[in-house]
Formats: sequence, structure tokens, C-alpha cells
Amino acid sequence: MKKQETADIKRFTPIISIFCYLLILSFSPDITKEVHGTILFCLETIVPAMFALLTFSYFLLSFPLPVAIIKRAEKFLLPAFGLSGNCTQAVFIGLTGGYNISPTAAVKLLKNGHISLEQAKRLAMFFSSPGFSFAVNITGIAVYNSFSAGIKLFIASITADILLSFIYNRIKRNNEHSAPALSKSTGISEAFSDAVDSASGTLISICARIVIFSAIKSVISSVLPFNFTKTFLALFSEVSSGIRFSKEHYSVPVTAFCLYFGGISVFIQQLSDIRRLCINPLFYFLIRIIRSVSGTAVFSLINYLFPEKVPVYSVNKGASVHSANPLASFSLLLLCAVLSSVIKKDLSDADIQHKPPSIYNNRTCFQRKYVVELTQEKLKE
Repeated sequence: MKKQETADIKRFTPIISIFCYLLILSFSPDITKEVHGTILFCLETIVPAMFALLTFSYFLLSFPLPVAIIKRAEKFLLPAFGLSGNCTQAVFIGLTGGYNISPTAAVKLLKNGHISLEQAKRLAMFFSSPGFSFAVNITGIAVYNSFSAGIKLFIASITADILLSFIYNRIKRNNEHSAPALSKSTGISEAFSDAVDSASGTLISICARIVIFSAIKSVISSVLPFNFTKTFLALFSEVSSGIRFSKEHYSVPVTAFCLYFGGISVFIQQLSDIRRLCINPLFYFLIRIIRSVSGTAVFSLINYLFPEKVPVYSVNKGASVHSANPLASFSLLLLCAVLSSVIKKDLSDADIQHKPPSIYNNRTCFQRKYVVELTQEKLKE
């Protein structure tokens, strides 16, 4: 039955694609204006706020912790959240790094056999927070011009995720134990180069989705010019537009909900990892809503106990938004890409220099590459 439904959907896919293409052509001026502003926002705010933290998040994930630390961490993680000690880094970076790091790390740990499927599911569902970049750098500093507001949003997000994971483990106990992951002999230069590549790819993917969803939002708003449609799309289609729209029209708890939910864009971006972990997408979507509501409640409580002394939460549309130079952001990405290429070239040259020099005499570059690959295959045998 499901195969028949999938076949029916695929049959109408070309028609839907042509219809969407015609819509884009029809509303091209509106889309161009919307996309232009979104690209500037990505270069001025998203890239400077997230790139460095994403790079070092992936860098830290490249090095497993010592066995002694893993065993001690498991004494807390297993009874509290049903997670093994091998999840220690992924839990910390998932809470502080950003939305997509935790599901990706869960898939990687499961693939390497370091955690069980149940532990991977819990790691992806409950430790996928907006992180320090989105909560503090983007929402707090860039949008509201308040570091303390960003810290409150960040603390509320971590608190809500920890509480929900703890409650879920009380309802559904998990006592599976995993052997500590052995450390790999990964070089610092190689790990840093891979981290730069991964962070660059993730950041480009995030910005691309933000731009695409801004175009889709512009088309739907033009086709259905109702206040409800515009409000719903602005708040829940994509997290950055939701933050900016709620800042101009609503109070900060609404901004907190948009931040913790992440938008449909983040949900679609995580969907491939969620399916690999055999998590029902509807159940995961429900978990995200529950996390958003609980995070908003925790933030409201924190803000009630520690109110702002200055009126940062202004709904004035003319409020300033701190940003960086778009050219500087683009130059930063380009510089990191060049450095990554140079490091990789140095590593490959170092590998060749460690080989016996007699093998490479009087040979072309192509022949040398072939000899290296042949030597590696013989060593594996």
C-alpha cells in the first residue's frame, strides 16, 4: 500500500515541479528582493556568529576522550539519561554547538559501533539545541543587542533539554552499557582540516536553506496574501526569519519558542539523520514542539526571576541590529578553504616523503600517485 502511494506521489512530481517553477517566474521581483535581504543577513550575521564555533565543534569530535573520563562520565549519563560515556562529547557539543551536530554525531557513533541504536535515538532527540551561536551571538547580541538576554535563552535551552531527557529516561529506562571508544591516531593538522571542511559545508548548507525558504515564503505569501499565512510562515518556516519577525511584532517568549523549535527548515535538514536512526519523523516533530514549549516556560521563569534592567526587549522596528561586513565574512570562508587545501597538500606531501625515495625516481605525478595507492593496498593485505 505504501509503495503504491509513493508511486502515485512520484507520478505527480514533475507536474508539481513545473508549477513551482512557473510560480517562481511569476513572482521573480518579490523573490529577488526577499533573497537579497536574506543573503545579506547570512553574510552579516550567520557566518561570523557560527563559523568558528562549528569548526572547533567538529574538531573536538575528532578526538575521543580518554577511557578514564568516559567511564566516569558514564556513571552520570547512564542513570540520568540512558546514555553511555561515549556520548559525552556529543552531549556537550550538541547542547552548545548547534541544531544539526547532535543527530550527525549520533549517526557517526552508531555507525562506528560505539553506542546502541536506543542511545543514538536519545542523543538525537534531546540534545539538538540551538547552541551558543544562535542563542547568544545571533538572537541575543545581533537581534536584541543584549548579551544577557542571549545567555538567558541559552541557559533555558540547555535546562529544558536536560530535564526532558531525564524525564524520558524515568519513563523508559535504558541501562545499555557500551565499551569505551578507543582513541584513533588522527593528526591535529588532518583533524583541523577536516573540521574546517565540515564546518564550511554545514554553514553553506544552513545559509542555502535559509535562502531557499525565504524564497518559498515570499511565493506563498504572494499567492495567499493573508495575515495568518504571512505570520505562520515568518515564525515557523525558518528560524532566522522567525526570530527577526517575532522581535518586531511579538514579545521575547515568542522569539524563544521560534529559537527552540528551529523552524521547518531545520527539521527537514535533520530528516535524513533521523530516518537513519529509525526515528518516526512525526514523533521527532512532536518532541521538538514539547522541547520548544518547555524551553519557553523555563526562559519565562528565568526572565521573571532576573528581569532586565534596561529595555532591551523593544518591539521597535527601527532597533539596531549589530552585524559584520559581508565582504569580511566571505573572505573568512575563502581564507579557511585555502588554508584547508594547503594543509591537505602538506599532509599528502609528507606521506610521499615518508615512502622509500627509490620508488618515485623518474616517474610522473600520475605514476607516483598510482605507486602510492598500490603500496597502500599491499600494506593492507
